[in-house]
Amino acid sequence: MPAKSKGARLWLRRARRDRKAGETHNAVWIIRDGKHTEGTGCRKDDREGAERALAEYLNRKHLAQASKGSRDPSQIPIADVLALYGRGKTASQSRPKETAGRIERLLGFFGDKMLWDLNGDLCRAYVDHRSTDAAARRSAGFSPLRMRPT
Repeated sequence: MPAKSKGARLWLRRARRDRKAGETHNAVWIIRDGKHTEGTGCRKDDREGAERALAEYLNRKHLAQASKGSRDPSQIPIADVLALYGRGKTASQSRPKETAGRIERLLGFFGDKMLWDLNGDLCRAYVDHRSTDAAARRSAGFSPLRMRPT
């Protein structure tokens, strides 16, 4: 029976010396995921950079898995759908920052839900949520000093 995979993780490869050429190779952080290994480009003292590289690797791996095959809607997070849409559409938009902002707002409301949960009632709840947010923003901008005397 094969050993159970430990999942993607960081591994510190020790410094090495090539006996023939006499060159040394610094200790570096490597991403190990089962049989797959991938360099992070980070030396031993850059653990934060290695962790960022691991997070990027996990995001790439997750999006690749989310974009292939068909799954039951109860198993598809709405966050995956929005991420795939954003990856495919945001760059081709004339205002990519605004599109990314809209996706962020959608994630704030729908991000923890599954595609199966999406229905008319949930969409109406989002509209109500957005209208109360807009009202709150407008009232937060209100200042009695700006009022004109009558």
